[in-house]
Amino acid sequence: MRRWVVGLVGAAVVGMAPGARADQAACAKAAERGQIARADGKLREARRQFVSCSTDCPAMIASDCATWAEQVLAAMPTIVVDAKDEAGRDVGDATLTIDGEVITHQLDGKAIPIDPGSHTLTLQRNVPLGTNTPPKVTETIIAKEGAKARAVTMVVPAVRDVVPSSSEDGGHTIWPWLVVGAGVIPVTVGVVLLLTAPDLPSGCSLETSTCVQLPNESSEDLEERQVQAGRAKGQPTFGAIWIASGAALIAGGLIWHFLEPTKPRNASIAPWLQPGAGGLSARGTF
Repeated sequence: MRRWVVGLVGAAVVGMAPGARADQAACAKAAERGQIARADGKLREARRQFVSCSTDCPAMIASDCATWAEQVLAAMPTIVVDAKDEAGRDVGDATLTIDGEVITHQLDGKAIPIDPGSHTLTLQRNVPLGTNTPPKVTETIIAKEGAKARAVTMVVPAVRDVVPSSSEDGGHTIWPWLVVGAGVIPVTVGVVLLLTAPDLPSGCSLETSTCVQLPNESSEDLEERQVQAGRAKGQPTFGAIWIASGAALIAGGLIWHFLEPTKPRNASIAPWLQPGAGGLSARGTF
């Protein structure tokens, strides 16, 4: 067939100008490529080549190419993708891919020409923003030469609203770490109180926080020493209470993190603090 096409074109271009001969050679090449593709079962490519050489070519080549194009079209299988949702309703807003090639982004019920042989069809629903992308649906078929308008039914999942990630993946939330961070504050305050606590003045009792008046000491100096004695006794105690409160929050946050249920939840957490005390208030469904 290849020799016949080349010989036919050679006869047709005799006496033509060099530029015209180059055009006719291109026609012959298209006819030759079409026959090779046809023999390989690539009917879509074969028809494209035959349609190309059926126009603007010598009458003899154009006539044969037109005939071959019609023959290939008659042999070419076609399919109609019948997309349905889970309720059995027709679906048109979907992207169809055949063997990795995007065919259409909108199904319209028209027949789709394909080559004979095995093909993998993939259907993906087109979804708007704010919705989850449904999984792709894949179907493998074997197209038979000459089979027309074969219906291929594919069921695609429904489009659903996006679920917040904290409920969707069931993973840990940030709330336990906020509690841990809140616990660092009273611990820091307690450490500062301990480090800045004054020493017990001489002549003062740590148990009673009272001081005896020293010789030649004025009443004002005595009062100041008693205040310092009170701070020396009370400030470390308050510091320890603050540290204990913060440590409890930190421990509670860490325990919450490691024991947190990994499933959808709806919770409200609010830490509360006051000098010498602290805690958490929580409500919700776990």
